[in-house]
Amino acid sequence: KRALELGFKPLAYLRDWSFKACDPFEELLLGPTYCSQELLSRNNLSMESDIGVFEIHEAFAGQVLSNLTAMRSQKFADEKFGGKKVGEIDL
Repeated sequence: KRALELGFKPLAYLRDWSFKACDPFEELLLGPTYCSQELLSRNNLSMESDIGVFEIHEAFAGQVLSNLTAMRSQKFADEKFGGKKVGEIDL
Protein backbone atom coordinates (compact mmCIF):
# COMPACT_ATOMS: atom_id res chain seq x y z
CA LYS A 1 0.00 0.00 0.00
CA ARG A 2 2.76 2.42 0.95
CA ALA A 3 4.69 1.64 -2.23
CA LEU A 4 1.65 2.63 -4.31
CA GLU A 5 1.32 5.85 -2.32
CA LEU A 6 4.94 6.63 -3.20
CA GLY A 7 4.23 6.08 -6.90
CA PHE A 8 5.78 2.65 -7.31
CA LYS A 9 4.02 0.33 -9.73
CA PRO A 10 4.05 -3.47 -9.33
CA LEU A 11 6.15 -5.41 -11.82
CA ALA A 12 4.16 -8.59 -11.21
CA TYR A 13 1.38 -10.01 -9.06
CA LEU A 14 1.36 -13.19 -7.02
CA ARG A 15 -2.01 -14.66 -8.01
CA ASP A 16 -1.70 -18.20 -6.64
CA TRP A 17 0.79 -20.47 -4.91
CA SER A 18 1.41 -24.10 -4.06
CA PHE A 19 3.49 -26.16 -1.66
CA LYS A 20 4.41 -29.83 -2.05
CA ALA A 21 6.18 -32.26 0.23
CA CYS A 22 7.98 -34.88 -1.86
CA ASP A 23 9.25 -38.37 -1.15
CA PRO A 24 12.99 -37.89 -0.52
CA PHE A 25 13.84 -41.22 -2.15
CA GLU A 26 11.97 -40.98 -5.46
CA GLU A 27 11.10 -37.31 -5.83
CA LEU A 28 13.87 -35.46 -4.01
CA LEU A 29 13.91 -31.77 -4.90
CA LEU A 30 11.19 -31.97 -7.58
CA GLY A 31 8.68 -29.85 -5.66
CA PRO A 32 8.83 -26.98 -8.17
CA THR A 33 7.73 -29.32 -10.98
CA TYR A 34 4.78 -30.70 -9.00
CA CYS A 35 3.75 -27.20 -7.88
CA SER A 36 4.06 -25.76 -11.38
CA GLN A 37 1.82 -28.47 -12.81
CA GLU A 38 -0.77 -27.89 -10.09
CA LEU A 39 -0.79 -24.10 -10.53
CA LEU A 40 -0.93 -24.17 -14.31
CA SER A 41 -3.78 -26.69 -14.29
CA ARG A 42 -5.71 -24.93 -11.53
CA ASN A 43 -5.50 -21.59 -13.34
CA ASN A 44 -5.94 -22.96 -16.88
CA LEU A 45 -2.54 -21.63 -18.00
CA SER A 46 0.18 -22.84 -20.34
CA MET A 47 3.89 -22.48 -19.62
CA GLU A 48 4.64 -21.62 -23.23
CA SER A 49 1.93 -19.03 -23.93
CA ASP A 50 0.93 -17.53 -20.58
CA ILE A 51 4.07 -17.27 -18.46
CA GLY A 52 6.45 -14.38 -19.15
CA VAL A 53 8.85 -14.79 -16.25
CA PHE A 54 9.63 -18.02 -14.44
CA GLU A 55 11.72 -18.31 -11.27
CA ILE A 56 12.77 -21.31 -9.25
CA HIS A 57 14.09 -20.09 -5.94
CA GLU A 58 16.61 -22.84 -5.24
CA ALA A 59 20.28 -22.77 -4.29
CA PHE A 60 21.67 -25.58 -6.42
CA ALA A 61 21.97 -25.64 -10.20
CA GLY A 62 21.46 -29.41 -10.21
CA GLN A 63 18.03 -29.01 -8.67
CA VAL A 64 17.03 -26.34 -11.17
CA LEU A 65 18.24 -28.48 -14.08
CA SER A 66 16.47 -31.60 -12.82
CA ASN A 67 13.21 -29.66 -12.54
CA LEU A 68 13.57 -28.16 -16.02
CA THR A 69 14.20 -31.67 -17.36
CA ALA A 70 11.15 -33.10 -15.54
CA MET A 71 8.93 -30.24 -16.73
CA ARG A 72 9.64 -30.96 -20.39
CA SER A 73 9.72 -34.77 -20.09
CA GLN A 74 6.79 -36.62 -21.65
CA LYS A 75 7.77 -39.78 -19.74
CA PHE A 76 7.62 -37.91 -16.40
CA ALA A 77 4.28 -36.37 -17.42
CA ASP A 78 2.88 -39.78 -18.35
CA GLU A 79 3.95 -41.29 -15.02
CA LYS A 80 3.01 -38.41 -12.71
CA PHE A 81 0.48 -36.12 -14.41
CA GLY A 82 -1.64 -38.32 -16.64
CA GLY A 83 0.31 -37.27 -19.74
CA LYS A 84 0.10 -33.48 -19.42
CA LYS A 85 3.60 -31.97 -19.49
CA VAL A 86 4.31 -28.89 -17.42
CA GLY A 87 6.03 -27.29 -20.42
CA GLU A 88 9.37 -25.99 -21.56
CA ILE A 89 11.15 -22.95 -20.23
CA ASP A 90 12.83 -20.81 -22.88
CA LEU A 91 16.35 -20.29 -21.59
